[in-house]
Amino acid sequence: MLQFVFVNSLLIKEEVMRKLLNNALLAILASSLYENTVLPVHRHSRIEFCKKQTLDLMPDITNYLYKKLTLTEELTDQTEVVETMFNQLKKKFDESSQNLEEIDDESSAKKKINGIKLAMFRNNDTSTEIGLLNTSYAVLELDHNDYLYNFFNLMEFRRKIYFSLQGVEVTAENMFRHFVDVRGEEPVTFHSSDIVCIPYGLIKKVTKELPPYVTLAQVGFPLAKIIGHAINSIRIQNQRNDFTNSSDIKQEMVFSNPIYFGEFELSSFTINNGLSANKIVAENIALGLLTKFSNTFGNETLLPWISNKYSQQKIFFLAIAQELCQVLSLTQYIVEAYESPILPAQLRIENILRNSKFLEQFHCGPDSSMSRIEDRVYGIGM
Repeated sequence: MLQFVFVNSLLIKEEVMRKLLNNALLAILASSLYENTVLPVHRHSRIEFCKKQTLDLMPDITNYLYKKLTLTEELTDQTEVVETMFNQLKKKFDESSQNLEEIDDESSAKKKINGIKLAMFRNNDTSTEIGLLNTSYAVLELDHNDYLYNFFNLMEFRRKIYFSLQGVEVTAENMFRHFVDVRGEEPVTFHSSDIVCIPYGLIKKVTKELPPYVTLAQVGFPLAKIIGHAINSIRIQNQRNDFTNSSDIKQEMVFSNPIYFGEFELSSFTINNGLSANKIVAENIALGLLTKFSNTFGNETLLPWISNKYSQQKIFFLAIAQELCQVLSLTQYIVEAYESPILPAQLRIENILRNSKFLEQFHCGPDSSMSRIEDRVYGIGM
């Protein structure tokens, strides 16, 4: 009798949990529908709102339009620079990995990194793409005068496409077509296949108008983070990265300069390190790799209109910080610190600079706030 009661209580509990999960998913859907169909004023401008809707509901069309609008010759040159830069970063890692004590299995790390396959945004297959789009969208019904009808139909249509991909081979073309924001500026990794998609938003940052050390900061840092994440995954497999109990991760970070939200001053902050620690480690390793190129910067030209007191190395670090800078409200700041795997910009910049050659380049003394080891979030680099 007691066994029956126990089993019955478990079944009831399981049913309750299913209902709670169902209600949570319905609440998320309702919130999305309310935002997209009811609110008269959206958080974006009309143009940005339309771009976001197109990307969410028709990512394959967005991908195709960028293919058509991109100049092939220019894209080819930019792609070659990105691929060369990534290969140079891998070479720097090979030269440095023997001195990186945190990696238990150096051969596994090298194997992991050498197995990464970069999938670049390309525009040489537009005829194939338009054929696939015509076939795919032939079944979709839209009404030029009914936004709600179109929105619901497109949402259902997109979900059916996602479900239809089950069991389909993972290819770069499918990833770009359905899952990669072509305008994005960060590589997108698909871990099951070791494919890393490089979106056009990152590739287009390569320009001949800027010296190579600025391009290295703008494009090389996201590429180096691919290697940083790969190294960190090996650390996790070797159980050297238990962030829930690790004393290496500082929960509280003290800023070198306070952050002001109106009259409110924020001089230190407690972070959710269990959520963001992996990103922190990857970014520290990435910047460590990039700074190994610093001895070549002196041969490059300085940027115009910048004081001569800023060397190429200093401009490199400034460019890194500028890439990460954001304007955030206090609410956005707290949400990112506690609910996002990516720390708020201020914390990210403070962390990577404190664990890099920035201190040496800007002559930060041992007693300066940027140099205090006890204030660092995580002290690992290359």
